[in-house]
Amino acid sequence: MIRLLNFCRARCSQRAAVVIGVILGMTLATFAADPAITVSAKQRYPWNGLVDLKFTITGTSGTKYDTSFTAKDVVGGTNITMATVCKSDGTAANVAKEQLLPGTYNWVWDAAADLPKDWKSDRVTVTGTVKEPDRTYMVVNLTSGAVSYLDSVPSGGWGNSYKSSEMVLRKIPASGNVKEFYIGIFEITQAQWTKLGMSNDSSNKSSYYPAEHMSGWEVREYVTKMRTLTKMGYFCFPSEAQWLVAADYGGGGFKTADAEYVVGSLAANSIGV
Repeated sequence: MIRLLNFCRARCSQRAAVVIGVILGMTLATFAADPAITVSAKQRYPWNGLVDLKFTITGTSGTKYDTSFTAKDVVGGTNITMATVCKSDGTAANVAKEQLLPGTYNWVWDAAADLPKDWKSDRVTVTGTVKEPDRTYMVVNLTSGAVSYLDSVPSGGWGNSYKSSEMVLRKIPASGNVKEFYIGIFEITQAQWTKLGMSNDSSNKSSYYPAEHMSGWEVREYVTKMRTLTKMGYFCFPSEAQWLVAADYGGGGFKTADAEYVVGSLAANSIGV
């Protein structure tokens, strides 16, 4: 079983003229500038206990950032719990941590419900903080192109949605001259391949089997579609050096097989790839 493209020289044989599995790699060196947030908090007049929170997050399109808010009594210097905050759709907001895309948001804080009963100050500040999410796992939604991140494997494991409507890549730390990058934890499945409008010419058709028997031009077209979908121009074929680093990171190499199989059914190496 060959998991690399025929464009990568590492461990490719004559069989690589027909690609049997695809892994997409991604480097982190070209990410945009750090995210930022601006917050405006205005009490309603006449005062009815509500505060309108309008904030704007700037950053890389399609990336969800860890966003949090704190309120502070300027006069007394004490922190105020923001337990009653609603999003624009009426659902409750978790001000301790929300993963939000860049854009402008309008939330409402029921300050009267959260302020101490003996509160006498008339000055409260609301501060927003935004930061890059933990990037251990990158999850790409193959419908919307949205990119999110997980810091660990989900409790239920990598279910079928991660092999069909989504794609998961794992961060590989920098090693030697190879910069930090992401690589797919599975071969691209037939479901993921056709999700982007590609034809399925695999010999044994099954949604969760690796896609196979595509031409080099088709593989390039798929990568181009990934870049267009996510608005992130970083998707590429793993280089020989990236392939070796990912295979050897933590030991264990990659497990492959010649027979058709459901991706993820073979034993992974020590980092789950």
